[in-house]
Amino acid sequence: MPLNTVVRPTGVVVCLAFGGGSSAAYRPWAARFPADVQLYGIDLPGRAARYHEPLLTRMEAITQALAAVPDFEAPAVFFGHSLGALLAYEWAQGLAEARRRQPVRLVVSGRSAPQAPSERAPIHRLPDDAFLEEVKRYQGLPEDVLAHRELVELMLPVLRADFTLTETYRFRARAPLAIPITVCCGSFDPMVDPERWLDWQRCTSASCERRLYEGGHFYLLDHRDALIDMLTGYARQGCT
Repeated sequence: MPLNTVVRPTGVVVCLAFGGGSSAAYRPWAARFPADVQLYGIDLPGRAARYHEPLLTRMEAITQALAAVPDFEAPAVFFGHSLGALLAYEWAQGLAEARRRQPVRLVVSGRSAPQAPSERAPIHRLPDDAFLEEVKRYQGLPEDVLAHRELVELMLPVLRADFTLTETYRFRARAPLAIPITVCCGSFDPMVDPERWLDWQRCTSASCERRLYEGGHFYLLDHRDALIDMLTGYARQGCT
């Protein structure tokens, strides 16, 4: 869904949220966006305006849902944080395989490369309290959300579905993307080794670069303006 009003955008920034999140995570960004760049948030089934739809826990079903999104009218940059980074990558791969319009750049944040094996034990089958403790330990939600127990309990089905999705994901080797990738990392993110960012280079035949920010898994909350400037800059470059 569009998060700001742009009549004829020169570029589009398409955002996919972290596990348990929705397009609402990016709504505060809208006021900071320039007048010519469209901010677009993706809501998966089972959340936000699509809360009445069944939650999805398998990547194949998610990619089918993303394939239903029409092509954007202007050059698009895909941005995803944490689980959203994996979804953005899989979406871009699906568009390439379908020979549809590609994003001009993929920006992945707070996520190891898709082919990298997880070093953490799966938690999606744990009892509720133990599951939430592990989510907190890995900084799986922003602190201001975790401070509200009632809100966290409401989000529990979505969180569990998203952790099931990411923990049962199996990488499938395909031709690399032909678009540049930017890898964004927090300097002390417990979920990602910032020194492994070049693993993402294997996912594209184009360039791959890293942007390192001071902070943990949710570094983007403290570096919003820098991220917006980067993303809108990439979107504008795509129209030239």
